[in-house]
Formats: sequence, C-alpha cells, structure tokens
Amino acid sequence: MIAVLGSHLEVPILTWAGTSADLPHLLRLIKSLGVVAAGDTLTSRHRDLYQYAVQGVRLPIPKPPDHPLLQDSGGGSRNPS
Repeated sequence: MIAVLGSHLEVPILTWAGTSADLPHLLRLIKSLGVVAAGDTLTSRHRDLYQYAVQGVRLPIPKPPDHPLLQDSGGGSRNPS
C-alpha cells in the first residue's frame, strides 16, 4: 500500500464511509507498522464518498419543469399505462 501511495501522488484515496470506518483502521495499521509519514499522506489525500453523497445529493429529486426538451422521448423501457 505504501508503494502505491508513493507512486501515484496525484490520485486521491477514495473510500465509502471511510472517515468513520476505513480511515481509522488504516491509520492504526500504518502506525503499527511504524510508517507514520504514510498516515499523513493518507489523511491529506483521503476523500470520503459517503460524505460527498450526503452533502451533494438531494433526494427526492423534484419533478423536472414542463419543458419540451425534458419530456420523455418514448425510447425508454417504461411500459405505457
């Protein structure tokens, strides 16, 4: 893992719910291996996709405005009623 972190410095480290689950576990593992500097790299590059989704996605998605460009073209898989 440390080799991968070092060879791809421009790439963020993505996890799902990592701030509360994955990241603490990985930091404990890194600390037990005695590679504290890798923990700083991991923390600075970490992106928690769950937090991104919670903050950036709003559900339910409202009905689109009544506009011809936004109408269903009929080419989807919906069954007509």
